[in-house]
Amino acid sequence: MKASLCLLLFCVMPAAAGVRLEAAHWQLLVGGKGRDARRRADIERLALTPGVPLEGRLLARVGLRNRGPVVEGLLLRYAVEAKVERLVAPGSSPVWALPYLLDEKRVPLAPANQVFEATVDPTSLTKRYLQALRREGYWPVELRIRFMLKPRLDDQEPLRIVEAALPIGR
Repeated sequence: MKASLCLLLFCVMPAAAGVRLEAAHWQLLVGGKGRDARRRADIERLALTPGVPLEGRLLARVGLRNRGPVVEGLLLRYAVEAKVERLVAPGSSPVWALPYLLDEKRVPLAPANQVFEATVDPTSLTKRYLQALRREGYWPVELRIRFMLKPRLDDQEPLRIVEAALPIGR
């Protein structure tokens, strides 16, 4: 009896075959205290000066499209990395450093036949990373975030990684 009930539940669970990553983009959340006083705006460039703290919260958003039935329990993996150059020689050939943030975010529910977004907030680790870079004599010229869905046995979509780059100016 229990085995047939488990088999029935397994057959009823929806497959994740229809969930696909779309585009990713960066946002900056700025403003005073309280939910109503804050503004969230898409950004294509970030102005940062060495020694001046990042103001606001840096957010990254990724679109997901579910082409099938409701899917539960998706795991979104992401990595944030920086292209860095020496502070004493700006304009020298910058290089991509190893990712300073690797993390996962659980997406509890993917609505059926809809496009929706997931948001991640790498602000606190980015602030610490910027401080450490400055102490070491480097500064980023670009940030990049990459997203992927954790592969599942029932996936029919190929593995897809989407990324968003954020140039940094002074």
